[in-house]
Amino acid sequence: MKKKLLFMLLLLASSISEGGATEIVFRAQVIPKGSMIRLGDMADISAATPERMHDLMTTPLLPVPAPGTVQYMQRNALRDLLASRGVDTKDLFFGGATVIEIGDAVKKTIKQKEQKEKIVQPKIQEEAKLPISKAVVVLRKIGVGELVRESDVELRAHPGALPSNALSSLSEAVGMEARRQLPVGYVLRKNQLRAPLQVLRGETVTVFARTGGVSVKTFAIAKQDGAQGDLIRVQALDKKELYMAHVSGRRELEVLATGHSAQELATLERRSARR
Repeated sequence: MKKKLLFMLLLLASSISEGGATEIVFRAQVIPKGSMIRLGDMADISAATPERMHDLMTTPLLPVPAPGTVQYMQRNALRDLLASRGVDTKDLFFGGATVIEIGDAVKKTIKQKEQKEKIVQPKIQEEAKLPISKAVVVLRKIGVGELVRESDVELRAHPGALPSNALSSLSEAVGMEARRQLPVGYVLRKNQLRAPLQVLRGETVTVFARTGGVSVKTFAIAKQDGAQGDLIRVQALDKKELYMAHVSGRRELEVLATGHSAQELATLERRSARR
């Protein structure tokens, strides 16, 4: 029975694909070039014809942000922007990052800060021959669930041994979420941070089964919190099926079009169609 349901899912995806579905997968960060940002600068695109691919890639979206600044755009806002440019979005499937960072100011600033804060071993430590290591130190009190900003941390010299999981690069901390309260002067460790949560336990989420640039979706209830890429348990709205899915965006999850999870999703999709 499950094999039959999986076959129905793949058949549905195949029939949609033949209809000319186009996939647009947004990148998390865009480094602008020129004076205008086009869709091809922000996303990887797969289309049925070269002409359709060219039209989408060259569609202008917005001007490049001012030098030294960063602009953030929601994926849904970009979809609306495409429609305002006269693009028919009915056959477009949007995936990838849900929030896109446009500009190079953040990464450049982090890199410059790390270069400026190269550790110079004090003479007194040289004489004592104590090891000096680099460590990421908290500059302000950070609460549970707060995102770590560039101004919240700095790289400092730390005499003596450090914990094996201590962070030694600012890029490992900036943009992450605190798992616990972090006091001023604290040396950050990897297990105290996590990627920002995209799904919260108890939320209603959208679950996609994807194949060949086509998606079939249903809705479920998250049974666990999850960050980008996490594998978590979800439950069908009728509370009869439990299955695993990967977190792919804000309140969005994915299952592969093969294996147990896809079969479960196919069952849910069939029941939805009957309703």
